[in-house]
Amino acid sequence: KAAESCYALLGDEKIRSGVAEGNQKKLLVAIAQRFDAAQRSELAAQLYRKCGEAGKAGEIYARLGKLEEARQCMLDAGRKKDADLIGGKAQAV
Repeated sequence: KAAESCYALLGDEKIRSGVAEGNQKKLLVAIAQRFDAAQRSELAAQLYRKCGEAGKAGEIYARLGKLEEARQCMLDAGRKKDADLIGGKAQAV
């Protein structure tokens, strides 16, 4: 199913330009944005994390209630304050 979604995304201008430029990060970010918009949020978070956008991945994981993953992503992104806030929420649960 994910492969079908990827092929469908090739019609997107951002994705086509990422492919044409050979810019893997730009391509992955564009795909992640589309997956997030299509409610395939966990896959989007994984893609964001893989291309170095740990903060964005952390925001998505937090929205999904996956607080440990969110906290780790925030730490990876250097967002200690956000990680501490998420850590506090995780302990309250």
